[in-house]
Amino acid sequence: MLKWIGLTCIFISCVAFGQSGIIEVTDIDKDMDCMHVYTTVCVFDSNGWYIPELIMSDFSFYENTTPIVPPNIELLNSCEGACADMILLFDLSGSMDDNVDSFSTALAIFASGLAGIDYRVSMAVFNGCPEDIDGVRVLVHTDYSSAIPCSTGPDIWASNATEFHKLFAAVEMYFDLAWAFRGSGWEDQFGALWWAVDTLDWRSECRKTVVMFTDEEVQVETAPCVPYFDEEDSSLFKIMDYCWAESVTFFAVCPTDSNMQWYPLSGDSPDRQYYCGYRELAESTGGIWSDLDATEYDEMVATLSEAIANIPCCYNFRHLASLYCLDSLINLSVDVTVLGDYIGSDDTTYLSFCPPEIIYEMPSPCGGITSCASQRIIAFFENPQFGALDMASLSFFVNGASVPLADITI
Repeated sequence: MLKWIGLTCIFISCVAFGQSGIIEVTDIDKDMDCMHVYTTVCVFDSNGWYIPELIMSDFSFYENTTPIVPPNIELLNSCEGACADMILLFDLSGSMDDNVDSFSTALAIFASGLAGIDYRVSMAVFNGCPEDIDGVRVLVHTDYSSAIPCSTGPDIWASNATEFHKLFAAVEMYFDLAWAFRGSGWEDQFGALWWAVDTLDWRSECRKTVVMFTDEEVQVETAPCVPYFDEEDSSLFKIMDYCWAESVTFFAVCPTDSNMQWYPLSGDSPDRQYYCGYRELAESTGGIWSDLDATEYDEMVATLSEAIANIPCCYNFRHLASLYCLDSLINLSVDVTVLGDYIGSDDTTYLSFCPPEIIYEMPSPCGGITSCASQRIIAFFENPQFGALDMASLSFFVNGASVPLADITI
């Protein structure tokens, strides 16, 4: 038996705008079984928000205008109502005081932006790592049952606006501390991110989000923070790999790339003003960068919370192929209609499956004579445009008896 793997050729058309939304066919692939095609479809409303909780009957697929209907097509996943767990990390250094005050005035806006999802928010302050002398890295606690603000208690997650305000009041208590209790001055931003992801009890079914508020580039002492991160690219790549492995979406709230805080009187190089690692980390994980020094702070906070709440959720389908060895590309289109309301459509194209056409040749000197110790066989595949041969799928038979691949040199 010979199996043929089709080339995955993706030709994404322009996004189709429907009456009330946007549909995107974002990926298409073909199974090694030479029978099934996999398609990913993302559905957005008119504001660009992902639409959850759609079902198979909301989608209509066509292959070269011929409908594909169940059971020949199936929806492989579900997009439940969005949920997110997030931690807000606040740089506790003194230069952040005004920025934290600005965020305090915009709390209601931030919380209202999350109102459409099931969320939990925790908060932490940092200024150095635990290995630093005077280093501070604290997961903020409070007591929601207390009538007055407090920074001790059993509660670390806020799941509504009232709890959100009480938890942030505990954060502000740390910013009211005397300088001697506010950290070492070596912020260790990426170390705080790593620690937060590793420490919290995240819900496995929800988006895992980290929002960092800081005004300086990554700053650590030569030693002894573990794990160690500095401003070099190697540290940025290391934290990118960690966020990807942990499915973390990172949001950066910091100055523009050329406006980071620096202190020439303390011997800082002017180079410390320039750092784009936070922006690059956010973009690489699906988050966004927001300007810490924005003049329209309320607008910035609203954009940030909406970006967090717009949780990606696309629909994965598998359908049984019915068209083989076509000379032209197959057009696959999808329409989305919800409760009679047309949302939109999109299409893409792909190569059909096609088994290989094989021509055998038995070259000299053996030419089929059984006295040869090793019989050579050449097989020519005449239609390579349909993809590469899956070598692991090869099976050989001599007079009806299977020959183990271990006995064959390819």
